[in-house]
Amino acid sequence: MRRAPLLLLTTGVGLMLLLSSCSQPVAPLDKTAATQLAAVGQSGDQMMYGMMDPTSTLTPASVATSALTTAGLSAQPLSYCTSANYTKTGWGTDTDSDGIPDHATIQYACSTSGVTMSGTLTVQDKSGMYTGYTVTLSNFKLTALVSGQTYSLSANMTFDLSGSPSTTYTLDDSLDINADFPGSSGSLSMSGHPTYTPDSASDPFAAGTFTLDGQATFVAPNGKTYSVTRKGQNLHFDKANTTCTTDFDAGTVTYVDGQGNTLELAYTCGAVTATYNGGPLP
Repeated sequence: MRRAPLLLLTTGVGLMLLLSSCSQPVAPLDKTAATQLAAVGQSGDQMMYGMMDPTSTLTPASVATSALTTAGLSAQPLSYCTSANYTKTGWGTDTDSDGIPDHATIQYACSTSGVTMSGTLTVQDKSGMYTGYTVTLSNFKLTALVSGQTYSLSANMTFDLSGSPSTTYTLDDSLDINADFPGSSGSLSMSGHPTYTPDSASDPFAAGTFTLDGQATFVAPNGKTYSVTRKGQNLHFDKANTTCTTDFDAGTVTYVDGQGNTLELAYTCGAVTATYNGGPLP
């Protein structure tokens, strides 16, 4: 299965499509669930790619538009949300000139045409040039009234990168999601401790390679609960590559359940090939 790149930051909200009000014991990863996980997994990988450029990709419009469109809702109401609906502070201060603001925030505050959005995005640079930074999304909530029915989702996220240009960076990332849609509701938690190796010590956040790990548990529309281990190898990105603007240009990510059932996402520039237990997904 080959999929075109999804919008940045659809990780959390894209998972909403997999949540149900029913909860059962952990089930083996079957082909249907693997197809759903392939879409969600690609969104998660794109989120990590986007975290390497937090000053330009994490705007209020990109967060909210991705949230609505991935949930299958119209993003049109957001056209009424202007810069006056958000409070941005600190984005112009970068004392060590490493491209990351010292301490910057966006306070989401929009209510228009049946859509309300709230929460805080924070970018915090670490002491010293190129020593890493933290991005947090706190108490993010998006509610949309569609045809008289209310869709609501909330998220909290942490991306914490630490290290130095001459060594491999370490990363702690976590995501907690809750959703309440008509006829379905649920939650998801995902966390991991990946590593990141830059291509160049002189500009370490411009290009490099991730090695991923982590655990995820989600509930699919069939009401079954799935638990998988994530591993990623040779996931490379390069901001200078204008063709691959939202995705990795090489590498693989695998998701394996306790019975050995395996979903693999193989990245090439502009596309992802998904296989389940060695065979192509439709």
